[in-house]
Amino acid sequence: MELLRRVIEDEALPELRQIRCIDDYFAYRSTHPENAHFFLRNRNMLALISIAKGDLNAAASIIESGIETGRERRLPSYYPALRRRDRSALLGFLRNQQLATISTLKLEEYFKPTPFPIEIA
Repeated sequence: MELLRRVIEDEALPELRQIRCIDDYFAYRSTHPENAHFFLRNRNMLALISIAKGDLNAAASIIESGIETGRERRLPSYYPALRRRDRSALLGFLRNQQLATISTLKLEEYFKPTPFPIEIA
């Protein structure tokens, strides 16, 4: 147990604390040797990052190019809101996903919500 605590405190947390915004997260994931290939091919993740940043045109382009090339076999549930450029509905989707993840990881007591860039733009 002590070894696990030391690994978390000495290795994982310092690395994760460097991630302060969505752009930092994207840079971390896209250059991480073990995850970059999967991350950069995950159109849904890339579209969600674009949505969170408020770049709805980029998000739509990512999903639509996946549809045109046959890489997207089914549309994401948020796609109708994205087509309408419904920022409020997309923000609701992001918040619901965020809360579900926090709940699954049992991090409610530590979680402090901050605005997504789409809320600030």
